[in-house]
Amino acid sequence: PSYRPNTSREVFGLYDGVSELISRLKENGAKVYLLSNAQHVFTYPELEVTGLVNQFDRILLSSDYRIKKPDPGFIGRLMKEEGLDPLRTVMIGNDFSSDGKSAASAGIDFICLNTFGFDDWTIERKIEDMMEEYPDYDRQKITTIRKEPWFDGEKWLEKILFLKTARKTHKARRRK
Repeated sequence: PSYRPNTSREVFGLYDGVSELISRLKENGAKVYLLSNAQHVFTYPELEVTGLVNQFDRILLSSDYRIKKPDPGFIGRLMKEEGLDPLRTVMIGNDFSSDGKSAASAGIDFICLNTFGFDDWTIERKIEDMMEEYPDYDRQKITTIRKEPWFDGEKWLEKILFLKTARKTHKARRRK
């Protein structure tokens, strides 16, 4: 087959509800960051096409920082520079190896979108592999959204706001 430039953009698209979810999170006081192993040269044009580029409070791309997930230094940099509280931070991603392990290294909640269509057995194996590498990570911090629609804005908003509130309440109880 011959080389076809921009082939990936022919099938590129935004999941339904993503923009609305980000807007609702921001309306509720959340900061939204993009931490990606993507290349700047491809990703910024895609973010511009989707209208997402200005919705993020900050965008960190591996090509700009010469580090990639799951290296703990990548998410650690974001957490430190933005002053993020692990108890009030959620990583949303679709890959246990990069996103999940990044969340585990930072001790934050992880919501995994099963965009690859893995069956339950495969998901459990991926969680087990992740837990093997991060045995001190609380498995209860992992939520897997197993099928479409990935972005039901109300469900996501409730889940994320619940996690933020629950962790904040738990932290306050520990101080007493």
